[in-house]
Amino acid sequence: DNDNDHYTQINLFIHFILLVISTCVLY
Repeated sequence: DNDNDHYTQINLFIHFILLVISTCVLY
């Protein structure tokens, strides 16, 4: 099954979005 890999990709994407939002908030 490749569901776990797909979940990891989504998780990384969410972390990236949160990082971008945090950067925007700081500035």
